[in-house]
Amino acid sequence: MLPFFLVTAMCAGLAAHAWRRRATAGVVAPAALMFTLMMFGTATYAFSYAMQLGSTRLTAAIWWSRMSAPGALILGSAWLLFVLEYTARHARVTRLAHRWLWFIPLIVVLANWTNDLHGLYGTYRTLHITETYSVLLWDRGIIHNAGLAYSYIAGVVGITLLALSAVSTPAPYRRQEIWLIVGALAPLSVHIIMTTFLPSRIDIDPTAFAMALAGLIWSHGLFGLGLLDIVPMAQEIVLAGLSDGIIVLDERNRVVSLNPAAERIVARSVEEVVGLPIEPLLPTHCLPADDDEDALFDCENEQGRRSYEVRYAPLRRRDGYFIGRLVTLHDVTHRLQMQRAVEEAKESYQTLFDNAGDAIFIHDLHGRFLEANRIACERLGYTRDELLQMSPQDLDDPEHAARVSDRMAKLQSAGYAQFETVHRRRDGTTFPVEIVARVVEYHGEKAVLAVARDITERKLAEAALRWDEMLIDTLMEQVPDRIYFKDLRSRFIRINHAMARYFGLDSPDDAVGKTDFDFFTEEHARPAFEDEQRIIETGEPIVNKEEKEVLIDGRVSWALTTKLPLYDSDGKLMGTCGISRDITERKEISRKLQETTDELERFFTVSLDMLCIADLDGYFRRVNKAWEKGLGYSVEELEGRRFIDFVHPDDVEMTLNELRGLSSRQPILDFTNRYRRRDGSYRYIEWSSQSQGRVAYSAARDITDRIASEEALRQSEAQ
Repeated sequence: MLPFFLVTAMCAGLAAHAWRRRATAGVVAPAALMFTLMMFGTATYAFSYAMQLGSTRLTAAIWWSRMSAPGALILGSAWLLFVLEYTARHARVTRLAHRWLWFIPLIVVLANWTNDLHGLYGTYRTLHITETYSVLLWDRGIIHNAGLAYSYIAGVVGITLLALSAVSTPAPYRRQEIWLIVGALAPLSVHIIMTTFLPSRIDIDPTAFAMALAGLIWSHGLFGLGLLDIVPMAQEIVLAGLSDGIIVLDERNRVVSLNPAAERIVARSVEEVVGLPIEPLLPTHCLPADDDEDALFDCENEQGRRSYEVRYAPLRRRDGYFIGRLVTLHDVTHRLQMQRAVEEAKESYQTLFDNAGDAIFIHDLHGRFLEANRIACERLGYTRDELLQMSPQDLDDPEHAARVSDRMAKLQSAGYAQFETVHRRRDGTTFPVEIVARVVEYHGEKAVLAVARDITERKLAEAALRWDEMLIDTLMEQVPDRIYFKDLRSRFIRINHAMARYFGLDSPDDAVGKTDFDFFTEEHARPAFEDEQRIIETGEPIVNKEEKEVLIDGRVSWALTTKLPLYDSDGKLMGTCGISRDITERKEISRKLQETTDELERFFTVSLDMLCIADLDGYFRRVNKAWEKGLGYSVEELEGRRFIDFVHPDDVEMTLNELRGLSSRQPILDFTNRYRRRDGSYRYIEWSSQSQGRVAYSAARDITDRIASEEALRQSEAQ
């Protein structure tokens, strides 16, 4: 068992060293990882197998046998992936294939651990115990054999790939691959011989020793030959990383190889073009010739329209014998674009100079004009030749011309100047201009480039703006309503004088930076703040909201407030603005009016007289409860009805006469007519009415009993 523990320690050491080297392995870091995994698997297998040999119970031996299975089974997958990475073939293996390389060993390991349920991995018979070790005797099942076959296949495929690579690689790389092949053949050969030809003569599996031998061989390659420092496919990887297209031709101009960049440029894969002549891939003028001069061509590929420079370099052996050409396809799209951009810039400069919206002048440091554009000539009314005979001082009106010398001195000192002046046209009229001047190089000499912008409209706009600001200031100062502006955090930006007086401030500026919480109680400040934040969030204004305002000094007032979102000139929300009108007096009048209305309503309701409101078209609009008692109809039955419908037929004409008089604003006093009750009887009603507009306000009283008493008294006196 001791030898197996030594194997375990050695393989674990190799795994640890390879693991530390993975960070410096460059392009082969994944290969270093797979090598670490192989050595770790061997160490796991050797240790578990040693523990199995030392077991004295069948269950313990079976358990350690199962523990050794993962270490043995990962060797095949790790070896194959190591070779794929080492030979740079990993990119040709799909992600799904990578997963299957690990899925198969996983299935075998799971079958081993669940063998008691199905028996497909094998049948454990007994534990043969000798004086020095124990041997687990068992019959191998179909899944075990499948896993073994998988390991064989992975080993053979890996060796085959290395052999194929060794055929075409240079001598230093070939030695590396031979050491890898020799190292891989050791455990594979030992295991095949043991399981195929000597299954009953050897009790102990020597595979672990063979793997240890392989580890030693690979270690020589790892540390002696630099297996993980450089690989045969490093050159291919470097070429694959080049942005330039590389095509290798033989002496007959047939394609030998091309890198991925060249594949993208010619839109053909390496498999399609290897062995074919170069002619179909490049334009005729770019084909190789005796002089092999550089050439340019354009093509459409996945990057769009691109331009390439074709360069040829001969390939020769050490003895100078010509064996082919190296074709480099260099993308010069950007360079050509820059060249065209420079040419276009020159043309654009002249076009812009001649067609700029501002007048442009170039003059020397002595003030002599060297160039002027078309706008300058048109704006001033001079020809170009006339302007070239003038100086900046000739263009300024007399009031500003005296300052030209000072401006020139400052310009030469600072190299830049910006100022306003007034130019005079040929016809004597003047106009304001803003000039931006800079000292530049012009034809190898220092000169001044001056751009003059006509600012007539801006001056008019500034004057209009000053007028608007004056109006706003006047409005803010004189209007009795309280006007204020706030930022996004509801802090005052500006308030008018009315609001300053309301707050008891000496100046509107004293409110800047403060909030409603500095002037109002929480009862008002909190809802006002929430309203403003809601406006900022939604952009929806608040219009004519009645608010009760309580100042921190205890004053109470009512205000009708409108608040709007506040935007800057670019349409960006910058806060809110508001107008509050004091309606405290109006609120008090409204309260008193409501009290009066309530009193009238109570009087209308409880009065014993028959009160009504009717229009002059003869319809009841409203009646009180006394009508129900007087006529027997409900209020609902009377309202909306023509009162003529209830008048005695003999009294209709005189009633209409009174109504016409009422329409002429003649009041009705003590007018009597008869009204029909619900039971068909008639009652004498005495009226007093007053009209206002198209509405009549009337008070009536049932005098039927009084008339009956008066009639009885007359009859009594007559007797």
